[in-house]
Amino acid sequence: MPQEEATRRYIADHPFTRLFATYYSDPQQRNAQAVPVYYTNDNFPEGEYTFRILEDSIAKFQEILNRPEIKSMMPSELEIAYDAKPELSRDEKIKIYGFYSLKKEPELTGDVITDALATYDPTNNAPMVTMAMNSEGADRWGKITGANLQKRISIVLDGRVYSAPVVQSKITGGSSQITGMANTEEAHLLEIVLKAGALKAPVEIIEERIVGPSLGEDSIKYGVTASIFAALVVIMFMLLYYTEAGLVADIAVILNITLILGVLASLGGTLSLPGLAGIILTLGMAVDANVLIYERTREELAKGRSLKSAIDEGFSKALSAILDSNVTTFITGLILYFLGSGPIKGFALTLMIGIIGTLFTAILISRALIEISMQAGWKNFSFGQKKSISNI
Repeated sequence: MPQEEATRRYIADHPFTRLFATYYSDPQQRNAQAVPVYYTNDNFPEGEYTFRILEDSIAKFQEILNRPEIKSMMPSELEIAYDAKPELSRDEKIKIYGFYSLKKEPELTGDVITDALATYDPTNNAPMVTMAMNSEGADRWGKITGANLQKRISIVLDGRVYSAPVVQSKITGGSSQITGMANTEEAHLLEIVLKAGALKAPVEIIEERIVGPSLGEDSIKYGVTASIFAALVVIMFMLLYYTEAGLVADIAVILNITLILGVLASLGGTLSLPGLAGIILTLGMAVDANVLIYERTREELAKGRSLKSAIDEGFSKALSAILDSNVTTFITGLILYFLGSGPIKGFALTLMIGIIGTLFTAILISRALIEISMQAGWKNFSFGQKKSISNI
């Protein structure tokens, strides 16, 4: 029979076992190479069988296992568990998982483990993990290992198998050595898993909520509406109170918000509710910087200075106060960004970008726009005084 026809017939006759590969090794021959098992044979000798499955085949594999007629043939006390970390093909494009048939109820739980440490085997310098147990665990571990010589015992966390060493001898005293790790990274991972299993962290549900996507969408929509409303109120206030100077401040604020959105877009960020809160806070700080400058300028105008001299003094005297307030807020944002997580980071990032934009627009852009306006021939430039001051 041609090879292609034989392959087709095998796939048709074995729709389940074709999904995974099976290997057999003789326990009597130490370090013997595992050989593939084909289910066309009827003879399956005693020994160690290992199973490998491609990531793409797991869904179909589980679907077959969950069929009622298949479940009825499987022992109710057993379950299938997969490796936590897959093997990679030579081109590192295909993930291959080992899977095991385990008892649903564990023989031993992690609360008996007192310590675990990734180290090296002194005989061959290979990575290994040492594990220590309390007296209760040591007694039970001795019985378990004594009853499972030359069999695998799986170390499982959250339904995933992190290691499945073969028991070589009965282990007494509670101190064990787990070998067979491929590298030190795998050994350190197993150390973490064993220590995590030893943690006692009872969970108590205080409140439970179900949040749908429409609720999140509504929250963002209301946040955007609030931001636009806040911006319009601030813009109108500045325009009515400071007139021409207020118009310059409004242009600077709009430019600041545009800079924030542009930087977020370039970084690939998404605008969340905390991010919107950061923009609104930045809006207030940007206006505050302009208010400080304009009030200083009005004080100088009230002293009888010329408009050009008053503007120079206003920007100069307000600079220290603007820098103090913005730099301290930036430091706070920096701390929130590095120590916070999730929404806190989003708020801190937007705030820091906005502060940098505020210093740029309030100090440089606002002054540039005022001086350009004066040079363009504006005879009167109002800072909100009852009477405009001529440009002398």
